[in-house]
Amino acid sequence: MTNSNNQDLFTPEERRHFLGGSDAGAILGFNPYQSPYELWRVKIGIDQPFEGNTATQWGHYFEDLVARAASERLSVQFRRANKRFVHPEYEYLVAHIDRMSRQDDLLLECKTTTSRSARQWGPDGLVVTNGDDAKGRIPLQHYWQIQQYLLLTGLSSAYLAVAILDDRDIRMYRVWSNQDDQQRLIREAARFWKCVTENRPPDSMSSADYDLMYPDSESESAALCGESDLILISEYQKIKEQEAELADQRKVLEGEIKRLIGECEELRCGDNRIATWRTQTRESLDTKALKQEKPELFEQYSKISSYRVLRIS
Repeated sequence: MTNSNNQDLFTPEERRHFLGGSDAGAILGFNPYQSPYELWRVKIGIDQPFEGNTATQWGHYFEDLVARAASERLSVQFRRANKRFVHPEYEYLVAHIDRMSRQDDLLLECKTTTSRSARQWGPDGLVVTNGDDAKGRIPLQHYWQIQQYLLLTGLSSAYLAVAILDDRDIRMYRVWSNQDDQQRLIREAARFWKCVTENRPPDSMSSADYDLMYPDSESESAALCGESDLILISEYQKIKEQEAELADQRKVLEGEIKRLIGECEELRCGDNRIATWRTQTRESLDTKALKQEKPELFEQYSKISSYRVLRIS
């Protein structure tokens, strides 16, 4: 996960009443950490906004260093933009950017991450001109965040600088303003904001979203479906059967790969490491023994959770 501190300027209550740059990716379905429905729940007050964690805190600490490195590399004097940028027509579109240079027609967005997430980032120095370009080069939620910032500031391009902290590596990407993508963002934001003002969930819903919407079932209740709805059930069953077949094929292939590795830890082809099969250990609690020998202690720390399971007859 990558981190930035743009939201620090707004209280949780304030953030409910506008769509910031970090919301853009979620609205368009490109944020792996938040769906449109999850964002909608925050905006209407069902859930609280993300308040940050240790990772975002460290991102805040390192932002000045990332900005300094970018300034030195580009020979550009970026300054903090301590103001809100608001769209003149769609006042719910708001931005606060990390840094900008009006003189050089540039803005700078700073991120931090770790080597664990570095595969989401392409090689240093890539140029991104549209959403399709961004795939495989930078995380898409950051592309759309920057497009919102460029839209609201009127600047023509931005540099996205990411520090991979444990690798002591800084990568930079040039992102150009794209009017077609910005118009798409405006349209999707308008649809989403209408859902917020009308207290109506977005049309795009995932299975996990419905888990949130309907966490509990009513006892002894049944929903009715028509003949046309049975097509969904049939398609679902077909896919489940295909998954089972693929799982069996995968297990066979896994066995063959393990045969190749044997007692070794790695499988190599020349200098390239192809696969690993290492011994791993883990420590776990024997809950069965604890319940038998220390029932009072087990009861003290046991936790009951509930969830719904979908089963097709």
